[in-house]
Amino acid sequence: MTRVPMQIKEVKELIFEVPYDKTVEIAEGYRAFESTSCFAGVEQRWVVIF
Repeated sequence: MTRVPMQIKEVKELIFEVPYDKTVEIAEGYRAFESTSCFAGVEQRWVVIF
């Protein structure tokens, strides 16, 4: 697990375009959204936590 830098365009787009109804509550006050990506030729699973 690692933090993805906000300088990556795909990260910015994902964070600002996630529809609220596609997120799930993971704890009180926290929501998450799962996405897949291929970055630098490596398949990745991204979990965004709000």
